[in-house]
Amino acid sequence: MSKTQPKLDYSTLPIEKYIALRAVPFEGREEVDYMMDLLSIVFDTTPDELSVMPIMEFSRLCGQIQFLNELPKAGRLRTHLINVDGWELTVTPSAAQMQTNQYVDFQTFTAQEGDHTIEQLSCLLVPVGHRYNEGYDMAALHKSLGLLPTQMVMDITAFFFSRSLLSIKATLTSLAWMSHFRRGGKEMRKMIREARRHLLQASRAAGDGSTPSTRSARPAASPGMKYGSNRSPKR
Repeated sequence: MSKTQPKLDYSTLPIEKYIALRAVPFEGREEVDYMMDLLSIVFDTTPDELSVMPIMEFSRLCGQIQFLNELPKAGRLRTHLINVDGWELTVTPSAAQMQTNQYVDFQTFTAQEGDHTIEQLSCLLVPVGHRYNEGYDMAALHKSLGLLPTQMVMDITAFFFSRSLLSIKATLTSLAWMSHFRRGGKEMRKMIREARRHLLQASRAAGDGSTPSTRSARPAASPGMKYGSNRSPKR
């Protein structure tokens, strides 16, 4: 294993590896076995290879993944054009700019249990020159999206949710004013409650996974989204 690898942090760790790291069980296991599983994922090796490694080399590798103790923090998204694995993708600015089928798919993945980070990303990142889920291979896109750095995924999702929150807040303000000037405001109040529910859902999604782990080198949290079921966008 080369000692000249680039520095490991969330700006270089692919999101597919971060997802795999979070799936590694910890409870009821020896910590050395747990660490070997983490190292195997990060460095593309096996527990058998790690077990015969010189102890100083093993310790060095353990030190390189200590950044996993901290939660990845969202930063400013500096570009709306994302290039990965030959794809040029544009970031959907907010829920208000989504197509109906795009919005339905995204909400499905957000509301249901399980980890569907990649599928959610495929709802937010659309190939340049295409409409959502039209004229391109969605399965191939899913595979390529797994190569995105974890930090970039954090930045993309934080940007999307913050813009979506502004849109929902504007809708709430408009509906509240309209309810004052219309008779039979029961239906209007129902619409306001529904909009507030979406606002709360988006707020929770934007801040999801905010509790760092207390375990050494245990991946701290998911990248800012809740995840859905086995449903995939139509191909």
